Amino acid sequence: MQSLPNYFGESVMNKNKYQTDKKAFDTLQTELQHAFSASESSYIELSADDIIFRNQTPADDP
Repeated sequence: MQSLPNYFGESVMNKNKYQTDKKAFDTLQTELQHAFSASESSYIELSADDIIFRNQTPADDP
């Protein structure tokens, strides 16, 4: 049997972990909904070479 302080401490930690996980999930869900809400015509077909070149090219600083 656990002592009361330990039991309540774990309960608080579990609640904090749940809140943190839920916030991360909600953020990811929002980002994915935004990413996949674009129309099909806005997509550009890329080859593996296109992506490799894009990733090797320095991005312009805003």
